[in-house]
Amino acid sequence: MKMSYYVVQRATGKDRRRCRGQGRFACDNCDRRYHQMKNLRRHVTNECGKQPTHQCSYCPYKATYKSYLQVHMMKHAKHGFVPRMTISKHQDS
Repeated sequence: MKMSYYVVQRATGKDRRRCRGQGRFACDNCDRRYHQMKNLRRHVTNECGKQPTHQCSYCPYKATYKSYLQVHMMKHAKHGFVPRMTISKHQDS
């Protein structure tokens, strides 16, 4: 299995490498791991075992967070702007 790494910049100017998925805080319900407890709490509260609730009004894409949907919807816009009114938590069927 290939590990993906990312760099964490410190205030001292030194960089430290961290490996994704190798955090010491593990979710009891799935295999996700986090380096910080606050990220595990966010995962358990908003993500774990829950279906995404923010529906794109142009395609089947659904997002867990409204901000993720906003970034996604920019792909549909011709000029890089989508009116906020098109972004809703639940799409009416």
